[in-house]
Amino acid sequence: MNKARRAHAIKKREESTNLIFQDVKKVSPDRVDILLNSNHAQIVEINSEDACVTLSDHLSLDVDKPCMIAGKSYDIVHVENEWVFLTTVEGIKVNTMLTQHRFVGTLQEMFKEFEDEWSKRWNRHEKVIPDQWQQIVSFAQATLPRMQMQLGEITPVDLRKEISKKKLRSASGLDGVSLQDLKQMPPQVIQECCNIFRRAEETGDWPIQLITGKVASLAKTESPTCVQQFRPITILSQLYRLWGSIRAKQILRAIDNQCPAWLLGNRPGCHAMQLWTQVQWFIEMAHVSGNHISGVSADIQKRSIIFRGKL
Repeated sequence: MNKARRAHAIKKREESTNLIFQDVKKVSPDRVDILLNSNHAQIVEINSEDACVTLSDHLSLDVDKPCMIAGKSYDIVHVENEWVFLTTVEGIKVNTMLTQHRFVGTLQEMFKEFEDEWSKRWNRHEKVIPDQWQQIVSFAQATLPRMQMQLGEITPVDLRKEISKKKLRSASGLDGVSLQDLKQMPPQVIQECCNIFRRAEETGDWPIQLITGKVASLAKTESPTCVQQFRPITILSQLYRLWGSIRAKQILRAIDNQCPAWLLGNRPGCHAMQLWTQVQWFIEMAHVSGNHISGVSADIQKRSIIFRGKL
């Protein structure tokens, strides 16, 4: 029996190599069940007489819970600004880190943690004054190239073609319409979907079911413990995403001749990985010719730029 199963498994993988990738792919990270928040700051001064340490930054510490310093637990008596009063400062040294961990497990607390973190990015536009928006628009009008494009109505053929390109595991939105549902819809329904797109583009009004999304928290690491280690992904309805894909591809094709040659992401026939191919060519040509070459690779992470390496 086991021999027959093994032979069947081998045959299936010979017929479909995708099964091999399913066998060796990494296990997906667990969903968020609990968060571990860590407050930490460096100790810059120690007052042995008052059993007090001065921190490099003000922390919101819970006096009912201990803190950790150099792997040892210390009870907190009182906190005032950057000063933390302990039961003892014996064994503590300057420049060590004071840390306090706090577990967040209730649904309301986790919602609050994610809301506080993500609203910093999602609501950042609310602090932009109207005059600055006008400055941005004026700059675009003065510097960006001008061109005209004609986008015709989305037809059932366009919609069917885009549906066929979507991944089988493409997530459904809150309206519950799956990719499989769209593939099985009769021509009359597909035509009505195109009519919805046309009316929305003419009036700016969308059915609320199509533009209401859900936010999924995707883990960036195998063992996430804090909000910063999750990536928020907004999942809208399949139909809205299909409309966006069709129009985005049409616009990208229309402006392709206006883009510089070195811009490779989101262009017809191009992809971002081609940039690394070019970098590899530069390095190889410099090595063969004996010329010197140097540079940096930068990645934008939240509000800071992280340099990943040097060529």
